[in-house]
This record gives sequence, structure tokens and C-alpha cells, in this order.
Amino acid sequence: MKITKTISALATIALLSGCAMSQERYMAMKTAFEGSPKLRQKAVAECELHESKMSPKTIRNVALVANTTPDKMPYVICSRLMNGLVSGRLTYEDYRKTITSDAPPPEVIKVIQGR
Repeated sequence: MKITKTISALATIALLSGCAMSQERYMAMKTAFEGSPKLRQKAVAECELHESKMSPKTIRNVALVANTTPDKMPYVICSRLMNGLVSGRLTYEDYRKTITSDAPPPEVIKVIQGR
């Protein structure tokens, strides 16, 4: 099962512009999210919108990975990824691996699963 497209939520949250970024920019965005609950809310809402546009099959598959229901999947993974980013559980290296490989690293999967 390919969930790389869904894991692009990490890139959506981290950048909001959808393209690769430097470590310096990643850290600046992380700092902005840490200090602004409203910015975090906006990013999670945009991530949810992005994730909800996937095919029903992809949504079901990602919901299985995230241990949630398909209707809750967009919010669940976006909020978990945001929390992982702000807490430092997700690193710049995780971000780079996610956008440059066919499969997300185990660290990202664990965050998506809420563990």
C-alpha cells in the first residue's frame, strides 16, 4: 500500500507551499507554529482540505494505518503530524525522507498512528 501521497500532509503542514525547503526554513516554520495556535489551526485546516480530496480507497487505507475511521482520517493525521512537528518528534530529516522516498520513515508512521 502506497501512502506517500498522504504523508505529503507533513510537507503541507511544514511548508504550506508544497515544495521542498531548507532546514533553516523548516526550523523557522516550526518556530512559528510553536508560538501561534491560530497558525497551527490554519495549517491543520489546510492539510485536512488537502487530505480529504484523496480517493475514497486511499482515505480508507490511510485510516487503517492511522487507526481511525475514514471520516476522521484527514483531521487525525493532520493534527498528529502538526503535534509531531511542534513537539520535535518529527525532524527535518523525517521531512526530507518523506518527500524524497516511496515510503515514509518509521518515525512518521508512528506519529500518524498516535504512538
